[in-house]
Formats: sequence, structure tokens, C-alpha cells
Amino acid sequence: MFTLSDALFVLAMVQLVYLRRVPLEPFRALTPLWLTGFLMLVGGLLIGSLNCPTPWRWTIVASQYLFAWVVLPMILLGRTHEQNITMIKSFIWGVFAVNLFGAIIYFTYSGTFTEARDLFGMDFLSGGRRLGAFTGDANWNGAVLAMAVPCAVFLRAKKLVGNIISLVWLAVLMMGIMLTASFTAFLSALVSILIFAAIGGFRPGKRILQAAAATAGVGLLGYCRAVQTRGTSFMLLIGSQEDGSNDQGRPRHSAQAQGAAPC
Repeated sequence: MFTLSDALFVLAMVQLVYLRRVPLEPFRALTPLWLTGFLMLVGGLLIGSLNCPTPWRWTIVASQYLFAWVVLPMILLGRTHEQNITMIKSFIWGVFAVNLFGAIIYFTYSGTFTEARDLFGMDFLSGGRRLGAFTGDANWNGAVLAMAVPCAVFLRAKKLVGNIISLVWLAVLMMGIMLTASFTAFLSALVSILIFAAIGGFRPGKRILQAAAATAGVGLLGYCRAVQTRGTSFMLLIGSQEDGSNDQGRPRHSAQAQGAAPC
């Protein structure tokens, strides 16, 4: 799916090309190795697609990898330190806003799964009431949150943001991870914090730890309360024969599931 974000990145690339400011070596000396790995990846996908009934789908997958692994590094890398910090802050604020809104919906919405899907989109809230927000999948949302947590810790460790902002960020980010019910996301975020504490110079004070513990406790109580009060009506249609949906809210008997999986 081509999104507004993709369009803005393409526009940025066009502007860099026009201004002749495209960094041709975004990874400097490692750029040839990076591009070689990319060519090996898409080449292997091409070979594997030759015997597929729809080999032309390789062009779609290859273009997506080209955009993510070649075009994006050329756009994002090679920036100044101030620009990098601004991009990191923008990323954190974006993830923060999306999951704050998602948490509000999670704790206040009392409709059924089908109603939630029609109102907010596929898997904003999954069939098992996991928060996918606007990523469309709880696991994807967990991955984004897990990436945002070390960014927030980094900015605080470098004293680029204050205690209050970093605490608010981390409270919402960790609550979002909890609402995704993704153990992998939780473990990744925890390990990133421990790494910063061990070798990154991140030493939160006693008051910060107390505030974080209090926030986590309040969030956990709110989560348990929401599950008790909202879960029954929300999951009423889950797994029913009328709806035919699984935990992620997708039809069990889709055309793709009945036929052969795409290559």
C-alpha cells in the first residue's frame, strides 16, 4: 500500500536529486558491501520466483526492498547532527501520539470487534483486543514501539530532553507495548534499556525510578480494569461462525487460505 508517508519520502528524494545533494555513499566505506547484500537478496528472490505461477510479483517485492534499503538510506543518512536529533524526536513524538490515541480508544471503547474494525480500520484493535493502532497489526506496532524506546533513552542519556518529557514518552511507549501484548516487543525494549544502563551512561535517579514504577502500576491496574469491563462485549463475535474470524480479526476462510499461498 502506497501511503502519504511514502509519497513524502519520494518527494524528499526528488528534491535531493534536484538540488544534487543525494549522498551516493550513505554508509561510506560500507556502502558497496550494503549494495552487494541488497543485490544478493533481490537476486535470490528473483531466482525463487521463476517457478512461481506469478513471477511478475517479484517486481513489487523488489521495488519495496529498493525503497526501504536503498532509497531511504540515501534520504535519511548523511544528515547533520542537529537534523538527526530532530528526526529522532519527530519519530518518537509520532509513535507517542499514535499510541496515546490508541490507548484512549483501548480504555474507552465499548463496542464489538466488528464495530471497531469498521470504525478504526483493520486490526486497530485485534480480535484478542491487542492494540495495533494505525500500523494495522499488533506485532508491527510492538516493533515500532520497541524501536522508539531506545531512541527516547538515548535522548535522555545525552541530556537532549528533560526528565519530564522522557518520563512521559517512556510511560506511553511502555503502555503501548503492554497493550500490544507482544512479548518480543517487551523483551526488546527491556534489553535496550539494560544495554543503555550497562554501557550507555543512562543512570536514572531515584525519583525517576519511583515515578516510573508508579506510572507502570497505574497503567497495569487500568489495563486489568479495561480487560474486565470491556473484554466481554468486544470479544462477543470472535471465533463465531457468523464472523469466521481468528484472533487477529482476519477471515479464516479467505480465498487466499483456500488456495495456494503466493510465492
